Amino acid sequence: MIKHLFKVIVLFLVLIGNIASGQSFTIHSIGGSSQLINVSIHEESSALIISALQDTITIKDFNNLTGKIAVLNKSFLKIDYRVRAGTGMDDQRTIILCFSGKHLIKSLHVTSFFKEEFIDFSKPVDTANLVAVKTVYALKLDLKESMQQRYTLSVKIHKEKKSKPEPKANYNHDNGAELNYDSNRNIFYSTHENVSQYFTIYDAKTGKDTKRYIMGTFPAVKLGEYEYYFIKNDWYEKNKYNDLIKYTY
Repeated sequence: MIKHLFKVIVLFLVLIGNIASGQSFTIHSIGGSSQLINVSIHEESSALIISALQDTITIKDFNNLTGKIAVLNKSFLKIDYRVRAGTGMDDQRTIILCFSGKHLIKSLHVTSFFKEEFIDFSKPVDTANLVAVKTVYALKLDLKESMQQRYTLSVKIHKEKKSKPEPKANYNHDNGAELNYDSNRNIFYSTHENVSQYFTIYDAKTGKDTKRYIMGTFPAVKLGEYEYYFIKNDWYEKNKYNDLIKYTY
């Protein structure tokens, strides 16, 4: 009996140890009442876990938080985080959340920073500067409220490329976008897209790809070369191969 109790206690301590110290944030839910949102890191499964009441959002392949979690305009929670990426890559995303009814709402979920430093080992390497090609994509988000619960999200988009073998292909420029707010869905979007085609869809929960036919008109976000669809209460990134990638479950 004592041995069994000891094992239970050890298991409990291990489970607790696998969950990094969580943080709690209070926001105004859509409708005005206060709502507590908890954010914690599960080290063993490399997951970021966001929860409120009985609703939970899980982000897999999580690496670390890249800045302070911020409450925006009292009603939104903004989380910047880094995910695991390939060699020479830095991949960061931003999720903006709100709370309505009894549910967490993913108001926006996008790649907000991506850097790649390519070293070409097929050619003689410059030991003073190993990187042959460097590309950077970065977003800066600014939430504005013109009237009560009438929001716009201003986005500054920075893109640059530095190539030693092809310097004529270099660029460094900035542009911007304004995202509208859908007060029914409580999401930010730039346009609506009519979709009718097959997609290969990656599901973060299962880690598997499935082939599905998607048809309908969906809120969409276009930020430079990145494009996203909001389908059945989730954001999907559409890559250049016409695959859809769901970040959360």
